[in-house]
Amino acid sequence: MVVVNIPIDIREVAEEPAPQDELLGVYELQEFRSVAPFNGMKPGPENFPGAMILRRVYRGRVLCHQGDPGRTAFQILARPDALNVLKALRRAVDTEAKALQDAIAAGVTAEITADELERLRRRNAAEITQRQQRATTLDAEIRQLESTLAAAPTPIPARIVAQARLLVSPPGNRRGLLKRLLSLLPGFGNRPGTASRLPDYIPNDGPQDLSIGTLSAPMFEGDLFGEMSCMNLAPRSATVIATEGSPEEPVYMIEMVRNSLDALRGNADYRRRMDEIYRTRVMETQVRSLPLFRMLSDDDYKWLSTRLELVDFSAGDVIFDEHDAKADFCYVVRNGVVKVSRGLGCLLGPDDIRSASALRNELQTLSNGSPLALLVSQQLQPLLEQLPSPGTDEQTLANNLRHLLNRWIQSATLHKSLGNTTTDALLRAGLTDHATIFEEFQEKTADWWQLEARIFHRIVLDHLCPQGLRGRNTAIQQRRTLSYAGRGELIGEIAVLRGEERSATCLAFTHPSSGQKTATQANLIPQRVEAVRISAETLKALTERSAAFRQHVNESIRVRRERDQLARESAATAQAASQSPEFEALGLAWGQSLMVIDLDRCTRCQECVKACVSAHDDGRTRLYLDGPRFENRYLIPVSCRQCLDPVCMIGCPVGAINRGAGGEIRIADHCIGCSKCADQCPYGSIQMDLLDSAQETDADLASLLGPGYVLRSVQEKAVVCDQCQSTPSGKPSCVYACPHEAAIRVEGLKFFENL
Repeated sequence: MVVVNIPIDIREVAEEPAPQDELLGVYELQEFRSVAPFNGMKPGPENFPGAMILRRVYRGRVLCHQGDPGRTAFQILARPDALNVLKALRRAVDTEAKALQDAIAAGVTAEITADELERLRRRNAAEITQRQQRATTLDAEIRQLESTLAAAPTPIPARIVAQARLLVSPPGNRRGLLKRLLSLLPGFGNRPGTASRLPDYIPNDGPQDLSIGTLSAPMFEGDLFGEMSCMNLAPRSATVIATEGSPEEPVYMIEMVRNSLDALRGNADYRRRMDEIYRTRVMETQVRSLPLFRMLSDDDYKWLSTRLELVDFSAGDVIFDEHDAKADFCYVVRNGVVKVSRGLGCLLGPDDIRSASALRNELQTLSNGSPLALLVSQQLQPLLEQLPSPGTDEQTLANNLRHLLNRWIQSATLHKSLGNTTTDALLRAGLTDHATIFEEFQEKTADWWQLEARIFHRIVLDHLCPQGLRGRNTAIQQRRTLSYAGRGELIGEIAVLRGEERSATCLAFTHPSSGQKTATQANLIPQRVEAVRISAETLKALTERSAAFRQHVNESIRVRRERDQLARESAATAQAASQSPEFEALGLAWGQSLMVIDLDRCTRCQECVKACVSAHDDGRTRLYLDGPRFENRYLIPVSCRQCLDPVCMIGCPVGAINRGAGGEIRIADHCIGCSKCADQCPYGSIQMDLLDSAQETDADLASLLGPGYVLRSVQEKAVVCDQCQSTPSGKPSCVYACPHEAAIRVEGLKFFENL
């Protein structure tokens, strides 16, 4: 086969190079367009030949290794689809051979020398011979596959052909015997309300998540895996090994780069097929294993499953916004990342209206003001006609105004009439002083981010109604990130169950590019969020249907209220604008539990470090007495700060890093040592520590591997300070061990402003 004009050869980015007997060829996309699952793909990738590899795969083949950076995705072909692909390639061989024959015939009649004609004949004859050999191979494979399918039952069942394995020690085994015994006694272990059971499943970049018991997941014919790694250059979440396939009856897979995957995902028929696979094989795992639904009976889950919807959100979409009174859905994240924040939203809260009557008067007189005020007045007029008559009490008027203005903030199109970018719009609106609020967002010449547009509309209202509204121009600078919700996590359920307005903003986020230290919108790889939507009516009906579910809901609400109160107590209450440039540069404003050492009191006795080592049974410190000095008196050592926006949590391939109930950062035992969290921490607070011993390959896994394959076990794991929440005392040992009270944990903004 001849490959012409290949700008990107997938063989250069494939993690496991394919031997010649496995590689069927590098192909252009149009060769697949006539057959499922590739028919109906979005146009465009034809400009990138060599974007796919068709592989024959045999049992024992290692397709990718956990922790490796992923640049490709794999589509396992069902046998009928594989047969169609082989036939399409066979037709392409005939087309290529005919083109070569035609070139020889054209050379005979062309005005070329006899020597040139002879060279053309020899070259094309050699290539025709190669195509004949390839045609013979394809014919044999087609006959074999046709024979296999003829003997298969109808309908043809999907086989398990591969297995995703997590090569780590079983979760929960790293704690010492003494610590495990102490945790069972009253007064030891985690503080009340902070204990959490192990998850039933670990996130996996494939159709099914990994069982916590077996640390594995099956993969079937027709499955797509490696999608998130390919789209985001994220580490592989598991090692994938073929469990079926032989030279006589191989398993066929398409390995593809990102532009091919984009085109494939744009195929509506293909998306419907993948959604059906998710519904039949995966949804129960992800939904039913959630703490909120874990106790459901088979009948109750069957009832629930028929009422679930699959939905998508584009990067930057607001899934729901803080202070939104319409809490009509909650979501289970299917793929992608959702950023959950407070202070990021821009809707009017209960305390944001300074004077309802003054606000009403300002809104009604907008038409007499500037051109900007006139534009806003025209858009608001239909809403203002819904206000109650004059004489209504202030509270009722304030509630009505808040509801109507929030609707306008969410749906207004004022920004589109003022410019394509925030800079254009702010300049034309005379609001250039607010440009810094949008520094986190990327400059674009097309559509705005949805959140960006809402913030702009809120700024306009603040500017036009200074008497009626409390300005929130710096709201974007006062945010606090609560979490990054990934695959299989539930968001928004408490507002639905309580019947209250939203307490946080949930944004369809995107992974930062590889090696990036800070997760800003300007350097993000576009990505969508797929989710399972559950309506408020469904949840409420389920509480009436199931007494066990109702009891668990009440307990969940109680625990969440305690956590919310704890979060409010630890949240920043001061503004960073008044701090010095040095304060800003050191990132001290982001620390909710910042380790500070008063050098005027410190005697360099190292007791804090010794206490840290003694408190953890792995013998590793979470505290390093090195770091920047502030005002020549305070050392900011290397230790976790509990950041307001913990970018270390973004994109963990196995969901091993998360926040505890007290806001501390925790890393679970099933960490695969990919170092993504350590790379993203701006302050070097996460360390990659070598393990005492590598994970050994068990007999079952050894029997599965093909000849010549040696698996890479986890050699190191991430270690981070969790404020000693995982220790029996639950209190920061470093602070309590300091004999001179030089080591303290503080809230960065509040502590340094009060000095």
